[in-house]
Amino acid sequence: MQAFRAAARNRALLWETDLRFTSDGWMVLMHDTTLSRTTNCIGYVAHRTARSLSRNCRLDNGQRIPSLGSFLAEAKHQGATVLLELKTEMTRARRSLLLNRIAAAGMRRQILVMSFNAEAVRLIASEPVTSLRVPTMMLSGTGPDAATAKRWGRSVGLHYTQASRAKVAEYHAAGLKVYVWTPNTRSDIDSARAAGVDVVITDLAAAYCRSRTVCR
Repeated sequence: MQAFRAAARNRALLWETDLRFTSDGWMVLMHDTTLSRTTNCIGYVAHRTARSLSRNCRLDNGQRIPSLGSFLAEAKHQGATVLLELKTEMTRARRSLLLNRIAAAGMRRQILVMSFNAEAVRLIASEPVTSLRVPTMMLSGTGPDAATAKRWGRSVGLHYTQASRAKVAEYHAAGLKVYVWTPNTRSDIDSARAAGVDVVITDLAAAYCRSRTVCR
């Protein structure tokens, strides 16, 4: 959570993170399938209970692995908007758990759920209960055509190297916002913005925002 608080201090209030489920159905923030790269534990996130993760596993900076609930509470407190990437297969039961957690946190209007998995995005987007629905976005390395992107939401996510002026203009003409990931040099960030993208997802948000006026 330290990284998000540092981002908030530097006016970077659009937070991207990754979601996985534990073996007992709890939702935690973790990019990798396994624990070994970023924690003192080994094995699969999906094979651990939430209690096991909390008791035994620490991130490289000594923190516990954040739960989705604690993260959403922090985002709400800081006034942040969340880009939540699903790194796991989704079922109707998992959809219910996720969307009810988001609603309980009062974050339905401050979140965008996204995935490279078209079926996961479709499942979230097709939530039948109006009061639980959230915006969705399909991620694609090369960028889908505009018609395909519009099936999954009002935004499209692609790798920053694919964000040409022409492609961004095509998406905008279709009424889509354009998100790109993950330019991590200032020149690449500036190039993405010059192409006309709406949102840049970067690991350097705090440093970039300190020297620019683009962060809200």
